[in-house]
Amino acid sequence: ISYLDQYIELPQETSVLDFLFEELKKEHLDEDQASNQVRTILAQLELTNEINSHINQLSGGQKQRLIIAKSLILNPTLLLLDEPFSNLDNLLRKQLLSELFDFFKTKDLTIIWITHNTEEALSFSDRIALLNYGKLQQIGSPQEIYLTPANLFTAKFFTESNLIPSKLESADEENIYFKLFKHTFKIHKPHSFKVITADEKQDILVIIHPESIIIDDSGYFTGQVLSQQFRGAVTRLEIQLNETTLIAETSSHKFIPRDIVNFNIDAKSIHCLSQI
Repeated sequence: ISYLDQYIELPQETSVLDFLFEELKKEHLDEDQASNQVRTILAQLELTNEINSHINQLSGGQKQRLIIAKSLILNPTLLLLDEPFSNLDNLLRKQLLSELFDFFKTKDLTIIWITHNTEEALSFSDRIALLNYGKLQQIGSPQEIYLTPANLFTAKFFTESNLIPSKLESADEENIYFKLFKHTFKIHKPHSFKVITADEKQDILVIIHPESIIIDDSGYFTGQVLSQQFRGAVTRLEIQLNETTLIAETSSHKFIPRDIVNFNIDAKSIHCLSQI
């Protein structure tokens, strides 16, 4: 097992070679074996040219790679990452994560990665365990966690979802039916959904992600734009529909407050919780 966090202090005047040699002293390897092992891990992490450099001559990304090299030099089977890249700028962190996680998979390493960055967790994880004050909320693949949250906390954690109270109209073995904005929706019954009573309409919470609201000039629903925020690849819109404010994301940047827009809701991506 190897542990890695962002607060590891590096001896700035030490060379990369000596730094890793020091770690290998515990293994009692001869000099040739130790040198081969150091050169192999540095080559894998693209640090070969820096082998004789002092640590204070390395860039921020190279120092992070060196910390990874230190963690892997003794060939652990489990690596615990405790937000080791949070001090890097956004572009460098994304590049480093992409390269490192590809590398980890080639070494068949088990990685336990502690992070508060939801985008990175969804992008790089095989499975996610979501905790709230130490209590497990849900565990599953990134797709399961994002698309079919098990509870309200999970639904609100990964994105700014639309959470809309409604009533269950009816249900069968495969589907549930509910009315939203005077329109009856039929969706596949989530695995965790429980029908509590058949005698009266059951409270449910409808979860609609912003990207599931599709702006379309011929859309079934009509609302008014309350606000817009340019976010680069997408524009975030707040749309008033009856008494409900919806959040939508669109690649179009032409909308301004007070515009009337038509849109559809992708029923296949709607998720429901069985009670509020």
